[in-house]
Amino acid sequence: MRDVFSDALVAAAKKDPKVLLLTGDHGYAFFDRFRKACPDQYINCGIAEQKMVDVEAGLAKAGSKPVVYGLAAFVPIRVFEQIKIDVC
Repeated sequence: MRDVFSDALVAAAKKDPKVLLLTGDHGYAFFDRFRKACPDQYINCGIAEQKMVDVEAGLAKAGSKPVVYGLAAFVPIRVFEQIKIDVC
């Protein structure tokens, strides 16, 4: 399932340079294909999920198409206020 998601994201980013991937610092190679294929469209936000959603909201408002990927324990639970205030 994750491979299908990753492949679809790489394909979308190759077609559209406005597609950006924002992730936390997970420390595994899940997005290696994305980083190799579209290095300028990958943003590692570190261990700062709330700020990652803040950045995503600003990028979307500026015309980008950001995709946030994080662990279920932190996204969306820890970032609910940012989703509520910045995204919605």
